[in-house]
Amino acid sequence: MALSSPAKIFDPIRGIYVAATPEEAVRQSFLQRLIQSGYPRGLICVEVDIKMFSTAKRPPKRRADIVCFTLRNGGLLPLLLVECKAVAINRQAQEQILGYNYFIGADNLCLVNQDELSFARLSDSVNFSDTFYSYQELTG
Repeated sequence: MALSSPAKIFDPIRGIYVAATPEEAVRQSFLQRLIQSGYPRGLICVEVDIKMFSTAKRPPKRRADIVCFTLRNGGLLPLLLVECKAVAINRQAQEQILGYNYFIGADNLCLVNQDELSFARLSDSVNFSDTFYSYQELTG
């Protein structure tokens, strides 16, 4: 009897098939939403190692689910940090994305699961809401 292989889903950013876990299904669905909302594919990265943003001697061994960049001042800057969850969005998830953003420095944060979206435009304070912003709204 042959073993069945786990279900796979295509990631258009990485150009590979990945295991279709509940969190991955959320990530792929949200990637499609980002692309359809004008986020340029070439400025979206998936499973980004936080070490690439850190000058600390021992940065945490963590990966951000999605980072969207923008071209500004002659370089690439993190515009939006997205954390995808297979479970409910709660205070712990907010603390996690804020911790990641300490190293990444994105101007905007988004927590998303299958049913919820929590978006924060960072200014003097962090206030999450259910409003989603297109690339044009964040850069225009």
